[in-house]
Amino acid sequence: MSAASIPIPLILQRAENPPAGEGTAEIAELTRRLAAGEEEAFREFHERYFNRLYQFLLAVTSGDEPEAQEATQDALLRVARYARRFESEEIFWSWLKNVARSAARDCRRKRRRYLAMLHDFTLRWQQPAAGPDEEEERLRALL
Repeated sequence: MSAASIPIPLILQRAENPPAGEGTAEIAELTRRLAAGEEEAFREFHERYFNRLYQFLLAVTSGDEPEAQEATQDALLRVARYARRFESEEIFWSWLKNVARSAARDCRRKRRRYLAMLHDFTLRWQQPAAGPDEEEERLRALL
């Protein structure tokens, strides 16, 4: 089987940017409905932007798929919480990219803190436990 005959998963297919200026009223309506919390608007948003957003985050995370997936989920939650009306697709996409970059940074920080906590826990676990006499001596020294 040649590399050319291997199908590209849908998630990794190149997302096409809509032509600039096209669908301005459509984007304004979609974002208005998103801001109003309409479930159907979020479904439509997800269908239109999920692949594009995920691919953007794959680039931001240097191809780290688990990190990109986590950041994508976080970005989607932020869109659902903080959506507002936008007049053009360009401005909306710029806002989405900022939300996604912020989500990726926060996920990276969260992962770094978690790994540091695991490292500290491992170091404490490896230290020999103080015996009763040593613990008593330490307490006396503190007093």
